[in-house]
Amino acid sequence: MANLSLTNKRIKKAFNRRSKYVNEILNLRFRKATSSMRMLPNFLIVGTAKGGTTSLHQYLEQHPNVGHSLNKEVNFYNYNYTKGLDWYRSHFPLKMQRVMAGDSSPNYMIQPHVPRRVFQVTPNAKIIALLRNPIDRAFSHHNMNSMRKEVPENLSFEEAIEAEESRISAEMNTILKNEDYVGSYIDSKYSHFSYLRSGCYADQLEQWANFFFQKNEYWLYKVKFYSSLLRLFIIMH
Repeated sequence: MANLSLTNKRIKKAFNRRSKYVNEILNLRFRKATSSMRMLPNFLIVGTAKGGTTSLHQYLEQHPNVGHSLNKEVNFYNYNYTKGLDWYRSHFPLKMQRVMAGDSSPNYMIQPHVPRRVFQVTPNAKIIALLRNPIDRAFSHHNMNSMRKEVPENLSFEEAIEAEESRISAEMNTILKNEDYVGSYIDSKYSHFSYLRSGCYADQLEQWANFFFQKNEYWLYKVKFYSSLLRLFIIMH
């Protein structure tokens, strides 16, 4: 009887996994078929990685006038740009829902060609950047990478800082030379190992300001997440 009960549990678990997979496939097909009826995002949370973007995204989606995106990190403008706008639209609510929608992809902030691409598609979107103490951010980034399975970090924090330039320089130069560059998330050493460079906020914000600060309008907020971690919000419009 014990063996039979264990077998039934395994069958049920396998069935649930299969059902979830089928539902996800059907949902994706429906979204792609209705992409022309879907909105583009009204706001983008562009970074910084390990700066609280997930928390802010979840807080915003609790508001009744903010619709849910298919994924928190769509990563259209950096890793999926060649898939086209129909693919991008498929991640957002239908226009008839009359809600706002957002794309929260924190790797956008360090990609030099992303601001121009965003401006070409959604020039009136609000751009939200969350900044964190660069040292705290880098250490948190390293801890996350150390626990990852896809791109594990095998160096200590000190070793990773020392090796950063040699690890990312080749891809960084390729990106800078090619305005049409579209990388791969899994293979991107530039995204994964830019511990210090990701904290160079002035350079990154200047790239966004070239397109979204035309009227010199911005809002600046200091807020506390989790009662102690200070974050700086910058909203460009």
